[in-house]
Amino acid sequence: MSWLEALLLGALQGATEFLPISSSGHLALAQHFLGVVGPQVAFDVVLHGATLLAVVVVYRRDLARLLRAVLGALASRELWSAPAASVRRSPELGLALSLVAGSIPTAAIGLLFQEPLEALFERPVVVASMLLVTGLVLQLPRWLPARGEPRPAVGLLAAVAVGTAQGLAITPGISRSGTTITTALLLRITPEAAARFSFLLSIPAILGALLLKLPDLAGAAAPPPALLATGFATAFLVGWASLAALLALLRRGRFAVFSWYCWAVGLAALAALTL
Repeated sequence: MSWLEALLLGALQGATEFLPISSSGHLALAQHFLGVVGPQVAFDVVLHGATLLAVVVVYRRDLARLLRAVLGALASRELWSAPAASVRRSPELGLALSLVAGSIPTAAIGLLFQEPLEALFERPVVVASMLLVTGLVLQLPRWLPARGEPRPAVGLLAAVAVGTAQGLAITPGISRSGTTITTALLLRITPEAAARFSFLLSIPAILGALLLKLPDLAGAAAPPPALLATGFATAFLVGWASLAALLALLRRGRFAVFSWYCWAVGLAALAALTL
């Protein structure tokens, strides 16, 4: 692996992990058209660790509040004597419980359907078609009429729906951030809360993906430490900037702008595959 490849792979991971354009879809199509091989296992783990760190840094205050609330509740008698009342009185405890609820369908789908869904990497026509689906999904909050006032909190049922969307985003070409944020918006969650929940929910998902890759590290060749550091730093910085840009566009109501990119790439790929 060259320095340029380390930089490009780090930048690709950092940008596509957060922007609603499907990192898996881009990787699958690049492998087909350009003969680009995905990162080595060690390098892939490093890149995912970098994007995980970007989420932690951006949402560090939310994570700190969640940690304090959970630890404080576990140390109190009220949680054990009146758990429902404790959760109602603490927005942080409610968010923590919703994150657990949302992670359950994600884990179930990942464990049960990971192999057949990831097998679609070998079917570029399906991947390109799924990019078109992602473009449609991003437009749904604009097309469907709003009902009721947006809510700043994600309840348990909404969390399960968002977690299910995250699990289905294992499909190459389906954007994780796009489907989860769109699902939350359709459930009348405020844009800020939708993004916060989506990216906080991504933390256990990324951790789970990293844990699944750890057995493959045994005996796997790894690039030199300097190249690993280059990829990590690039993925972290580009990921941080991409996440900040996405949040700004979401606040301005411009989330659907990524539809045009997904449609353009998907249609161009389908044309190249069928002509």
